Amino acid sequence: MSAVINRDPAGLVLDRLEGVRKSGAGWTAKCPAHEDRSPSLSIREGERGAVLHCFAGCPTQAVVDALGLRMSDLFNEPLSLPQRRQRATKAVLKGVCTEALIVVCAASPVGPRNDADTSRLKTAVARLRAALSLDGLQGRREIERVAAFASRILAGELLNDEDRDNLTDNAEWISWLVTDETKPGVAARLEGVTNNA
Repeated sequence: MSAVINRDPAGLVLDRLEGVRKSGAGWTAKCPAHEDRSPSLSIREGERGAVLHCFAGCPTQAVVDALGLRMSDLFNEPLSLPQRRQRATKAVLKGVCTEALIVVCAASPVGPRNDADTSRLKTAVARLRAALSLDGLQGRREIERVAAFASRILAGELLNDEDRDNLTDNAEWISWLVTDETKPGVAARLEGVTNNA
């Protein structure tokens, strides 16, 4: 028995949501993954299927689970195993990039942090360390360095200018991986950098 491929993933998602409204090129709705009083979920049709983004911070997997769907339901056609791995790696790198930015912001000498800032920095460290548990993730050394700087900040250490520059350089490298990894020749350059390290 062959699987039925949904050719309208956005429609499948929209049918399961509450408070759906048209918004620009897509829609907004109440996010099913958290108690949403006003629509914080963005839904749009992407090149390969439905694209979901919760502005309250719910991961896409949590939204899909709350809808009773699978991630594969968001795509127009099934992805091959290498395509799924590439997308998963790209998603992890995007998340790591966000967490690295949190650490860079925490490193600026603007005054004492409040409890919410400290909590968010702890979350960033946990997410960076979780990303490092994945095999084959590019930029591991840079991610480890950013996590180490974050741990130093959490320990109450004030970073000097050189440390902040190094932190920023590592965060920029991670960002570069996210934006440039699909450009021709990047894989070869990355392999050369990794082999020479």
